[in-house]
Amino acid sequence: MGPRDLQPERIVRLEPDAVVLLDQRRLPEEEIELRCGSAAEVADAIRTLAVRGAPAIGVAAAYGLALAALRGEDLDAAYEVLASSRPTAVNLRWALDELRDDPTPERARALHAEEVVRCQKMGQHAAELVSPRARLLTVRWMFCAEIVQPFGNASLSALCSFLEAVAAGSCRKACGTTA
Repeated sequence: MGPRDLQPERIVRLEPDAVVLLDQRRLPEEEIELRCGSAAEVADAIRTLAVRGAPAIGVAAAYGLALAALRGEDLDAAYEVLASSRPTAVNLRWALDELRDDPTPERARALHAEEVVRCQKMGQHAAELVSPRARLLTVRWMFCAEIVQPFGNASLSALCSFLEAVAAGSCRKACGTTA
């Protein structure tokens, strides 16, 4: 894996015997893949912050549930161990609920593709609202924007609404899409 070669399948993917994650605890110094052979190992990776960011957490959980189905594990137990790994992560429980009736690799990969599209839309939407000379700083769950070029009130209001939706952990709300 080379620097900046971080396509979505390089960040998290499902292989026949494991969920493979980019260990985000090691960034930016190293790009190390973490292989999780069970839903419990995926839950541990989520809990210990090897996976960060609402979409990646949700996709990792979805792949964890699909892996549990492939391995013939108890799906209710897998769901609970994954859901409890980061109880405040909205995308985690949402992704698990999306896979509950169809915990197949195909459905998990489709969910991953849908999240990539949502995040791309969110980025495009933000790019339209943020001045090219603006600097954005994220601090935990709070978003602060230093606006270098003045925005009109409507644009500033739209930017604030967008950042509030992102800070609340809702990619779908921020870019106006639903799953």
